[in-house]
Amino acid sequence: MNLRTTVIACCCIFFFTRSFAQENTVPEYDSAYFESFPTDLVLRTYLSQKYTTLELKNGRDAPRLRYRPNTNLNLGVGFTYRNFSLNLAYGFGFLNPDSEKGKNKKLDLQARIYTRKWAVDFFGQFYKGYYTFPKGRGQTTDDNYYIRPDLKVNLAGISVYRVFNHRRFTLRSVFMQDEWQKKSAGSLLAGIEMYYGNVKDDSALVPSLLRTFYDPRSIKSVRLFQIGPGVGYAYTQVLPANFFLSGSLTISGNFGLVQESGTSETTNRVGINATMQVRAGAGFNNGNWVVNAFWLNGRDGAKGAPSGNNYVLNTGNVRLIVAKRIQPGKGLRKLLRPLDKIFK
Repeated sequence: MNLRTTVIACCCIFFFTRSFAQENTVPEYDSAYFESFPTDLVLRTYLSQKYTTLELKNGRDAPRLRYRPNTNLNLGVGFTYRNFSLNLAYGFGFLNPDSEKGKNKKLDLQARIYTRKWAVDFFGQFYKGYYTFPKGRGQTTDDNYYIRPDLKVNLAGISVYRVFNHRRFTLRSVFMQDEWQKKSAGSLLAGIEMYYGNVKDDSALVPSLLRTFYDPRSIKSVRLFQIGPGVGYAYTQVLPANFFLSGSLTISGNFGLVQESGTSETTNRVGINATMQVRAGAGFNNGNWVVNAFWLNGRDGAKGAPSGNNYVLNTGNVRLIVAKRIQPGKGLRKLLRPLDKIFK
């Protein structure tokens, strides 16, 4: 499943990057701040874990419900050449021993298209099977996790942000490893986000032991749609000995619709909700070798009515990467020629 989803995600990367790459035909950037290696081949190996979680809260007295999927830790390999990236990963058994958190089925698509002037994040998550955190939440004892094998969470969305200081700042240094931020710099980000989510359970979302704190209708499904503008800032601090710290934060105020379906009725709420997207990375980059870790997380929140429930969907990826840039030889250059024709 992981191999297939990764290939599909890479096809999304190919489609979007081809559209955005046309504006970067002639590189325009300050080489004193960063270097670009479009004709080098970046080879990488990595550990990665993706996730989509669900949180519920209602008032000060209600205990917070956190639903998490029992996702795999994946080992993968990949490469980047010009504006094309391909990654293949698999959750090997030795990295994922049996646990008491239940089984999870998922199709997780995440594509990051970071050109010089644009940062585009696309995701489509389809998860089934969750457990409550911490252990014992929703049960009479703290000995076991409360398992919800019938809980489904589907989430799809896209965010598009303009990178204003694209001459001196690059996101690709951290996330694609084909550029090298040599001097500290940052950039204002502004754009738009759009999300659609669907949460569904065969029974009530809230365990029976906790329903007195939540809506008595025993809500079984929630749909939400949000769209709106966002603004933020990104910055990379270059440290001595080629180490770096990088981070960005964007916040959007979205016009949204929340639909809750319970045992007795279906209600709708229209309002303004806030979403937040975080990118954080740290590591080493000397122009040839890159060793870094990064964390990507999108937080999409919405409030239902008349239930008063606050729903939060978190989607993200944690990755540890070791990458090497090489100059392709004559034979390899011939194999890469189709990508040269597309992206040159």
